[in-house]
Amino acid sequence: MFLCIVRKTKQILTIIGVALLGVMILYLVKRKPTETNPVADSQETADSIATHEQRDSQQVVQLDSKESVGQADSEEDYDGESSTPAQIKPSYQRGSYRSPLDIPLELSGSFAELRPNHFHAGMDIRTGGVEGKKVYAIADGYVSRIKVSTRGYGKALYVQHKNGTTSVYGHLKQFEGEILTAVRKKQYASEQFELEWYVPSGKLPVRKGQVIALSGNTGGSGGPHLHFEIRNSRGETVNPMLYGIEVKDKISPVFLGARLYQIDNAYADSQGVYPSLQLKNGNSFTVTPGRYAIGAAWVDYLTDKLNRLGINYATLSVNGKRIHTQKLETFTFDKSRYINTHIDYWRYKETGTRFVKFFKDDGNKLDFYKGNGIFKVKEGDTLKVEVLIMDVAGHTATYAVNILGSSAAKVKLQGGRRVQGKVVTHKKGGYLATTNGVLSIPPGAVYRNASFGITETPPSGRAVSPMIRVDHAHVPLHKSATMKVKIPTAFKSKANKLALMSYDPETRSSSYEGRKQSGDFIYETTKTPGIFYLALDTVPPVIKDQSAGRRLKFRVDDLLTNIDTYRCEIDGSWVLLEYEPKLSRLFGTIPESIKPGKHSLMLRVTDGVGNQQEFKKEIDL
Repeated sequence: MFLCIVRKTKQILTIIGVALLGVMILYLVKRKPTETNPVADSQETADSIATHEQRDSQQVVQLDSKESVGQADSEEDYDGESSTPAQIKPSYQRGSYRSPLDIPLELSGSFAELRPNHFHAGMDIRTGGVEGKKVYAIADGYVSRIKVSTRGYGKALYVQHKNGTTSVYGHLKQFEGEILTAVRKKQYASEQFELEWYVPSGKLPVRKGQVIALSGNTGGSGGPHLHFEIRNSRGETVNPMLYGIEVKDKISPVFLGARLYQIDNAYADSQGVYPSLQLKNGNSFTVTPGRYAIGAAWVDYLTDKLNRLGINYATLSVNGKRIHTQKLETFTFDKSRYINTHIDYWRYKETGTRFVKFFKDDGNKLDFYKGNGIFKVKEGDTLKVEVLIMDVAGHTATYAVNILGSSAAKVKLQGGRRVQGKVVTHKKGGYLATTNGVLSIPPGAVYRNASFGITETPPSGRAVSPMIRVDHAHVPLHKSATMKVKIPTAFKSKANKLALMSYDPETRSSSYEGRKQSGDFIYETTKTPGIFYLALDTVPPVIKDQSAGRRLKFRVDDLLTNIDTYRCEIDGSWVLLEYEPKLSRLFGTIPESIKPGKHSLMLRVTDGVGNQQEFKKEIDL
């Protein structure tokens, strides 16, 4: 009887053991990491992106609680696969679009290229150094928006297509056909050159291949070219090459260097940046145990080396396991300024080289990362750290080093600068003041806690107020701060002619910031802390007539506060003049509706503090 009970007990235990083993196997299979699906990644919802952001921030917090050396701080950091180009391949969304130009496309700027304070939102297409190339609609649709500005994209067209995408054409010289006629009508109705018009659906239809404009150099352009974008139905800008806009690419990307960062928060709080060490491809480096991360700088070329372009795909692996991926195929404009925390901003301002960080600061809200990129080095470790970059055509480059851990390491990591002053926090912002200056930094303006100082020195040059210096270790602002400078007693009667200026000691030049008045202060918002002062501007703009026949052309200059407004009239009726600040030029054509004969012409130009200059003459057409 006893033996029977024992045998039955063993059978029951065996059955339970097999069942438990099956459950464990099923659990492990479900947990096994899978290869990243590029298409699925590009279709993530806003909720899933928010989840990734929360997960990444939690992982960084948890790092110190892990015991394993050179292993993943969280299993979600590693995907269990080696980094290969196939795992970050582009998510092509081929469309039936034609090229916006009838010439082979060569780029002077690529999608998401790193620019000052923003990612480049499209591609800059070369036009041979000239204006006037015909610009074509890439597909059927209708004009949804027209903007005319002296800044940004200058003259720009937005065309809505049937599949929900929008194509954008910027820095145009002029619009064509019915679009030009409609724009002229709107400008004369508002008596303004600058225009922002959200065109009613279907009012200005276009067909694929229709000439809609001529290429130019308007707005913030630094030379003749076509800025071209494709935006998806969510309003995000997407790399046009992923939609089948073909650009030849024969050259692989090139690394400019890499750095090893020690994740030392105490150092970063006092110096404004994590301490780092310059790496050399293929070499080994010994460091003290701790938490580390990588930053890398690179450049890409297409068919020649006339222009340095950007890279959209990169991975970081440690001992053959991916811990961080960047796949930049689309972004929203409200997040573009986060580029200043995407890169090592301090080193960029010091050297001009942008090292892309393979880790995230707390204030970084970009959503094209996977994995936090921070790894541990412990005593006796030998870690192979490798960065892989890839362009849209699939050309790759790698940068690999060995990181060794030893408490006896003598290597020195450095960077940043200690600033005497007040700590401004990411959550609360900060308030700094001297006798004659006040700087208010709002919450969320800095990406991580940083020290700012504020001092003042006696006036110099054109300044009528003390020079208010905001000291910082190249700390970028994501949101605008408010800079206020007190009106000197001797100039209170002339307060309406005072302008807030900023001074750049490197170029030894000043720039007009603007002027608003609140009580005893002149103030303006700024995202660039520096040296500020008040200047008195009582000199009106200068107008030089360079007209000929029906072609009107004037050079307009202002000593201090730039041209703010202008108005041209013939016989008392408004006439359209275009303004090109880069050339200090106003120009236009007298309409044919003004018949031959003698007429009176008047041009009035006003600067930033209200000084006016009028030019009058009799013209004979």
